[in-house]
Amino acid sequence: ATPMATRCLDCHTDVRRTLADTTTLHGALDNARSCMSCHTEHRGAAGIITRVTAMRTQHVRFGFALDAHAQTAAGQPFTCANCHRQASYKFEASQCATCHQDYQASFMTKHVATWGSNCQSCHDGVDRFSRGRFAHATTKYPLDGAHAKVTCQSCHVNVTRLAAFSTAPRTCLGCHAKDDKHKGGFGADCASCHTTLTWTGATFDHAVFPLDHGARGASSCATCHQNAGNYKSYTCYGCHAHTPERVAAQHRGEVRGQDLANCIRCHAGGRGGEGDEGDEGEREGRGGRAAGPAGMSSALRATIAARLGVRRGAGMPGT
Repeated sequence: ATPMATRCLDCHTDVRRTLADTTTLHGALDNARSCMSCHTEHRGAAGIITRVTAMRTQHVRFGFALDAHAQTAAGQPFTCANCHRQASYKFEASQCATCHQDYQASFMTKHVATWGSNCQSCHDGVDRFSRGRFAHATTKYPLDGAHAKVTCQSCHVNVTRLAAFSTAPRTCLGCHAKDDKHKGGFGADCASCHTTLTWTGATFDHAVFPLDHGARGASSCATCHQNAGNYKSYTCYGCHAHTPERVAAQHRGEVRGQDLANCIRCHAGGRGGEGDEGDEGEREGRGGRAAGPAGMSSALRATIAARLGVRRGAGMPGT
């Protein structure tokens, strides 16, 4: 016996022609040849033989849910013909813009200019991108601080399909390299000093080596870090009484080795009374003798030096 589907398609040749086109209603169905799963038996030549009562919930099978399309802009329930103007129910992509232009013309003009006219490349009918609906915190890059006010296209440049949204930069320098006043001198970990609230008011903690250890109060970065391209290098020379000649004279015969420019090797806290090589403590006067108790241990000095990332004698004069 001839299968029922074959007999149906022998008469409905217009449907048969659409089966190979997945953009048509029947071509998109997995069981397109199971005609009676959707159609009843004939009820006369003019009978309506299509059951579409569950189409609203099943429409997602065609790649587009109707969650956000319950009513038209006029407040009327959507019908198939609102979007599918052809007998084959083939969807014309331009229909999205045609419909939305009727009630949000200004938005659509800007939206199409920014994102393109292939609406279905990003939208699947769930309406997740509408204002107040999309939760950016569910992505790998939550938006907080000043980022919460940034427009989508500021980070997602030239995006015209859904997958391309994931190509946006996720590092500070990925967006702000041109704004980096340090020119890479502090590395790429901007968050170690800055928050997303504002660039100003850096939170870098210099407490491991106090900036106000001298009588003149806090020193500027350039006072000790004279190589702006490498803040791991430092020098104590050029500040108050610290000249190469004076330091050499004060430590002559008291400190093993010639690495006198690497001061934090012994004076990790920048204060007098530190150091345990030879006579320890703060020197008084030019070439004076040591006075004061022993300072911190070698282990503690090594820990602090490691935190500072200082290389012995790196880029420092007199070495």
